[in-house]
Amino acid sequence: IEAGQSNITDRSPISGNLSSTLQAIQPDTWTFFKQVDNATDNGFWCKMRSGYNTTSSGGVEGNFGLDVSLGSKLKNSYSKAGYFVPTAVGGTALDIAVTPSWSPAATGEYYDAMITSFQQALAQSTNKSLTPVLIWNQGEYDASVLAYANAYEANLTALFAAIRSDLSLPNLKIIIVELGVDTVYTYKNTVRTAQENVAAADANCEIYESPYPIGADGEHYNPQIASYGGVQARQLIGEALADIIKDF
Repeated sequence: IEAGQSNITDRSPISGNLSSTLQAIQPDTWTFFKQVDNATDNGFWCKMRSGYNTTSSGGVEGNFGLDVSLGSKLKNSYSKAGYFVPTAVGGTALDIAVTPSWSPAATGEYYDAMITSFQQALAQSTNKSLTPVLIWNQGEYDASVLAYANAYEANLTALFAAIRSDLSLPNLKIIIVELGVDTVYTYKNTVRTAQENVAAADANCEIYESPYPIGADGEHYNPQIASYGGVQARQLIGEALADIIKDF
């Protein structure tokens, strides 16, 4: 499950930036094609091909996200098939004070859409021996407001508990992609500390801190292309996440 804000969505243009191998249809790598903001869309599984099966609300047709390199490395380095359920939406908050938000206490918002998407994806998958993993890449919005930043640790703990409960996956593996140390948001250190504390207190949670710089806009992975998405960073982060997931 891919959830959070725009850094985990398809925001990096393929043209001139992605190898022909990663532009091709990826063997044993699948994406659940669904409009996450469309309650009547039941979705379907298709083989991953960058630029052709963007499904999250933060994605852009013709672009790629970190999942393509993640899936490729899982397959080619670790002989594991990848099944991706994109649910991330750019510019979104965890705190319930924002409408809509990722808060599990909100009704009919991003949390509910994520749960529904995963349940639909699991029901339609022919592979019943999957090991579910949540990749949470979010925090920019909440780092812009002191009250949201101060509540982030409690909110994130509640989010993970709700996901595990609602999906009946008490030992769900979770990876937090930590908020960038060089992001522009005023309360970034509060959110970063919250993410670190949540990961440290959760035996089934890992935290990944990207070593790659944030781009000129202060939000997205570097380098900047067409105002969004760090082409190099996005690909390398995907590969690094595969190195973590292989042991799950």
